[in-house]
Amino acid sequence: MQAPMEGYGWSWPLMVAIMFAATLIALAALWVSWRNFQKTRGEVPTGPGHLAEAGAGRSCFLALWGVVFGGGFALASLVTGVAFIAVPRCGG
Repeated sequence: MQAPMEGYGWSWPLMVAIMFAATLIALAALWVSWRNFQKTRGEVPTGPGHLAEAGAGRSCFLALWGVVFGGGFALASLVTGVAFIAVPRCGG
C-alpha cells in the first residue's frame, strides 16, 4: 500500500467511517420503508378517479420504492466500501 501525501494520513480512516455511516443510513432507510410497506400492503386501490381523493395505494407505492432505493443504496455503499478497503490507494 502506497503512503498518502504528507499530512493526508487521516483521509483513509475518515473515508472508511463515511462509507460505514452511509451504509448504516441506507439500511435504516430500507428498514423504515419495509415497515411502512408492510403496514400499507393491504391498501386496496379504487378506480383512477377515486385515487386522488382517497390516496389509496399511493403510500404503498412510495414505501415499495423506498425499499428498492434503500436496498440499492445500501448495496452500492457496501460494495464501494469494500472496494475502497481492498484496492490500494494512489500514491499522490
